[in-house]
Parts: sequence; C-alpha cells; structure tokens
Amino acid sequence: MAVTEGATHRQRSIDDHPLIRAVPEVPADLAAKALERGWPEGLLERAVELRVQRSDIELWLRNPRSSPQEIAGQLGVLAQLFDGALRVREATWRDGEALADLYANAAESVGDWRLVVERGPNPFAQFRLQEHPNLQVVECRGVFLAAAAHACRNSLVAGERIALHFMSAWRVREEFRGYGLSRVLQSAAGPGTAWFGPVTYWYERIGNASQGWLDKMRTAAESRDNKVDGLSASVHLFPPDDRGAPVAQSRWRIRPARPDDLPRCIELVNATHGDLDLFRPYTLDFLESRLDDPSWGPKPAFIPRVYGWDDYRVLEDDHGTIVACGGLWDRGRDVREVWSNATTGEQRTVTASALLDWGYARGQADTMADLIRHFLARTAQLDRNQMLAPLEYAPDVLEALADLRPSTETRALRCMGFNDETLRVEVHPTRPYTDLAYW
Repeated sequence: MAVTEGATHRQRSIDDHPLIRAVPEVPADLAAKALERGWPEGLLERAVELRVQRSDIELWLRNPRSSPQEIAGQLGVLAQLFDGALRVREATWRDGEALADLYANAAESVGDWRLVVERGPNPFAQFRLQEHPNLQVVECRGVFLAAAAHACRNSLVAGERIALHFMSAWRVREEFRGYGLSRVLQSAAGPGTAWFGPVTYWYERIGNASQGWLDKMRTAAESRDNKVDGLSASVHLFPPDDRGAPVAQSRWRIRPARPDDLPRCIELVNATHGDLDLFRPYTLDFLESRLDDPSWGPKPAFIPRVYGWDDYRVLEDDHGTIVACGGLWDRGRDVREVWSNATTGEQRTVTASALLDWGYARGQADTMADLIRHFLARTAQLDRNQMLAPLEYAPDVLEALADLRPSTETRALRCMGFNDETLRVEVHPTRPYTDLAYW
C-alpha cells in the first residue's frame, strides 16, 4: 500500500509542478497576425494554452485554407488528449493482447455483410512485413479504442522516384463509434519522424460503410486536384490444391532459396514488375531484411516469426538457372477475415496464404505457374482455405493457371498528393503494383 501511496504522491507532485501548470504567454507577433487574419477572440490563446508548437500556429496563419472553424476543431481534439484519460501513442510489443482485442471488436459493414478482420495471436505480423511501419493507438485507461497503421517506402510513379505513405487497418471499437475517435487518429497519428511520404495511398473495400470518413479524405484531395478517379487493384484468389505442380515439371526443380540466389531473384522481381506504378525496386538489403524477418539472430517468444528464408523458393531449369522465385506468407496464421450476414445467416472465415516477392524470366510464365502450384500445395498443408496472388498484370501466368478457375477481389485504390506553401505533388498512377504485405 505504501508503494501505491508513494506513486500517487509523486504523480500528484508532477501534475502540480509550476512548469506543468504554467500557462504560456501569447507571443505579441502571433497575436498581431491572428488579429490581421480575423481569428475570433480566444482562439490563439487556446492554441498557446494547449502548447501547440509555434511552427504549427504560423502554418495556420499563413495557410488561407486553415479556417478558424477548422482550427477550433483541431484544438478540440488536442484538448481531449491534453488533460484526461484519453491518449494516443505508438503501440509496442507489450500491447499484443490489447491490439488483438481491439481488432476483434471493431467490425466493419461491407454491403449486407459484417466483417471482422482478426489480428492475432501476433497483431503486428502484417505490419512487420511493411517498410518503416508505425502503429498508432487511442487508449483510455488501458483499453484500446482505435488504431491506425502507417508505413513509408520509396517507390516509382510514372518512372519517377518518390516516397509513398501507406495507411491501413483504421479501426474504431464498435462501442465507441460516434465519439470522434477517427478525427483523433487523423489529427494525432502519422508515419514516423524519420520518413515522410508526399503521396498517401490506401485501399477501400467496395461497399465499405465507413465511406463517410473516407469521403472526407477524398474531398480534401479533390480540392487539390490530386484525387485519382476510378483507380483499382485486383488480387486473384486460388483454392488450395494438395496435388502440387504437375508431373510434367520434371525438367526443372523447386528448392529453398539460399543467400547467393538473391541477386538473381532481385533481377527477376524487378524485370517482372519494374514498369508498374507504386512498385518498390528491390535491392539486396531490402530482400535480405524481409527474409531475415527482419533482423539477424535469435528472437524471444514474444517476437514470433512471420515470414522468412524457410518460406522462399526458387525454381531452376535443367541448366541450373533460376527462372522463377517467390515466397509464401502464412497470412492466415495472424490475419483472418470473419464474414457474417445477419439476413441470410451465412458465415465464413477466410484464412489465406499470400504470394510475396515473386518474379520470373520473360517468356517463361509456365515456370511461375508451377511455382504457384507448389505454393498451393503448401497452402493446403497449412490448412488455409485460400491463396492470394497479385496477378492482375501477369496475364500469361493467369492463362497457365486457368484450369484452377481463380476468383478475383477488387478494391478501390485511393491516392492523394501533398500540397502546402512549400511543396505540391500531383500523382497519376495507372497500372498499380500490389504487394500483398500492404493488402
């Protein structure tokens, strides 16, 4: 009991410290600019009281699109986080159970269906496959109320090098919708400090009922002429097949990849996808890091494996030349889609594997098709009921797999460029590359 009392006393002492309780003075030059801009009385004082940094206030004062009403809304969000139980922070490995619980209780409506995307036992699994990931959570007294994931990576759009900011996994706990938590995330969350992507993109399921918030995002983009209309991405869904590749493939062999195979694999991957927008050109460091999962050496039990060397395969022709390569991520181990229809009573759970880091030699689509058949057999062994393969721009591979009759999932792909007084970026991708680590 003495420890608790002592901790409470120390906390109270911190809260009551003069440095914490002091109200900052309003700089005279900012007050003059606010008066010139026609800000209502008290708005600047509120921003200073909430310790908004000077550079942000100056940005609001310079930007004609920053209306007093919009600024007041942002200050309202900051006030919720300033002196209360509500917090926004980056998730850490200790948050695994709380994150899994949040996603299990944050269903979305897709047409007539209710969809829960379960993330567990390792809720960080998919994000660990992404570059420079950052997972923000809204927390109240240890209960996670909302979350949003971000990642940043270098890429190509229309052949030009540019950094991309990817948003995904935005969820608000069902009991707390209507409390403005999406706005809290939007105002307080974002990619890490070391990386900035002047192009933001995200996927939308067709019929997603969260269109209200997403429409606001697109409206902001549209006002800057940066919205890309009608862009979509499609992924092919294959049933597992424990027969494996056909007997006729005896002219080549499939084996686990070795470190000395990676230069050839990188050559194949870049040649297969290099003309697509949003493609991240592969380098030795990038592919090695993915397969190292993502770091060298042993890992404790609370850092479970996600995807690595044991999951990557190469296919050699009868001369020993690698002509196809790819990896199979056991997505269903940690990411599952649970669909239910209240009208019909129908329910289904999707546990999928996913094709990553793949490429093949020009004119040899049959080799890639047989490697996929090999992975379909592995998918059956894993007891997954689906394999995802992003073959939208590989029609020759699809033709070689036509007997499997895959289905297709298509999502809207939204892109938004950045625009302020220092930088304006417009983006017009057309044929988007899909990395299933980001799907």
